[in-house]
Amino acid sequence: MRSKPRPIVSIKRPPSIPKTKNNPIGQLTITSGASRDKKSKGATPRAALASLKPTKPPAGSTPAFYTYAASTVSKCRGRVGTPHSLVLGAEETRTWSDGQRRRMFAVVMETLKYYDILESLLSSSSVPIAPDSHPIRASEQTMSSAPSESNPLHLSFAVVLSYDLLIGKNKGNAVGSYAGKILGKWKVALLKSLGDLMGDRGVTVPVDLLRSEGLNNSATGSRATAMPRDIRINTLVATLGEILADLKREGWEPEPSPPGTPPYMIRLPPTTPPLHAHPFVTSGRCILQSLSSSLTAHALQPQPGWLVVDACAAPGNKTTQLAALVAPPGSSAGAGAGGRVVAVERDPKRAVTLRRMVAKAHASAVVSVNEGDFLGTDVSEAPWSEARAVLVDPSCSGSGLVGREEWSNNEQADAGVGEERLRRLADFQFKAVTHAMTFPSAVRLAYSTCSIHAIENEQVVARCLTYSGEHGLGWQLQRAIPEWRRRGVQSEGLEDEQADCCVRADPEGDRTTGFFVAVFVRTALLSSAVANEEAHEKKAGAGRNKKLLIK
Repeated sequence: MRSKPRPIVSIKRPPSIPKTKNNPIGQLTITSGASRDKKSKGATPRAALASLKPTKPPAGSTPAFYTYAASTVSKCRGRVGTPHSLVLGAEETRTWSDGQRRRMFAVVMETLKYYDILESLLSSSSVPIAPDSHPIRASEQTMSSAPSESNPLHLSFAVVLSYDLLIGKNKGNAVGSYAGKILGKWKVALLKSLGDLMGDRGVTVPVDLLRSEGLNNSATGSRATAMPRDIRINTLVATLGEILADLKREGWEPEPSPPGTPPYMIRLPPTTPPLHAHPFVTSGRCILQSLSSSLTAHALQPQPGWLVVDACAAPGNKTTQLAALVAPPGSSAGAGAGGRVVAVERDPKRAVTLRRMVAKAHASAVVSVNEGDFLGTDVSEAPWSEARAVLVDPSCSGSGLVGREEWSNNEQADAGVGEERLRRLADFQFKAVTHAMTFPSAVRLAYSTCSIHAIENEQVVARCLTYSGEHGLGWQLQRAIPEWRRRGVQSEGLEDEQADCCVRADPEGDRTTGFFVAVFVRTALLSSAVANEEAHEKKAGAGRNKKLLIK
């Protein structure tokens, strides 16, 4: 939806302004309304913000640095440029060193990822903020004291500062920094708000906030223009009908979902208020989980009663989703009611988060947390030898957490991410998947990333298929979620039909995080397993005929 026209402003630069310690790029004067001259006619606040650029490369963590970063962030939010075009490809940055450009690019990219979260924290902490529709003032480049109601901070400027203060690499030393000087008065409140939010979401590190609800669309525009709020019904303790009735009573109407969406996922309009404090979330009846994140377990199709391993489990959304799939409703009341999930997490702090999420989802009777390295598990011993399905969602570049147009291999290389890091990640992903392929009783395996790079996605799949063939493991690709329209891309080592077996999600086209899913099956073992289970059910008089949708 287009925004309303904004007031006209113009920027005047006096012909000669001395540079001082407190004014490194020269004082600017902003006028608006009747005082504008003919040259300023038609200028907008966003253009005014863009015009506030330093005349020389801005040193890190200086007023000039934050001004340029805020200008770039605001323009990206307004869809009039990308971090790549405004930092790495801009004419005025050509004289900057590689280090200066990389630092600016990194801060802009990370700020955009966390923008919605940081804006919420600033609001809840009562930091005086001027809306993004207002132009940035020259005083914000020379400000040496805290803002006030009569002298508020420009929103994007404040968001960049709060990123550096709360999340950036230098946050531990931020008190004496420019960000600490400006926001120091609110630092305790900001940290408390951040801690409360992380506690509500059951995460221990800020990056997991991005994954918990899909709060990641700021790189391509505001969430209100694109991203719905996705929730997963926790079928261990609630039903679709119950939650839909609750939503109707509150006047909320779910949005249509793309074909192939899990039936227990609900999409609410982007304008829906934040839900982390809502009773159906705090009670565990619903889980805040992006649509793309829910596709992995949905594609895996574990059957009720199965033992499933979640290889890289924290923070736990996929783990609790698996629990709801393998155990019947009401299994939260006690053990032995159905299937089991073994969730593996090697990081002790993240394991604490995982246990908290499992408890909140009423899944403790179904899920056991194994604190250790998945690659070190002995597949000849229980419970690994008994697992029927494995979900592998390992560490990745996270490039799907921002807009597609922001990323390409060349841009990542410019930003210091680099092909070498992608290769290292892909090698780890390959090791994780191929280790899962050695589980002797496993018949289904799902692999996923929140990356858009083929080297982490289709190319890993191709390598794993080659490995399976060379070692006689019997794994083949299955067409995951046939109803989902966006499929894998052509890649070296994969035939077109194999690429079509894979699933991709796109931030623009699917209004969710960038994501990739592939499903492997052991056809011979699976056919045998189906026959054995059907024979057992027939003998028991269950009268059920399981269908595993093998096509």
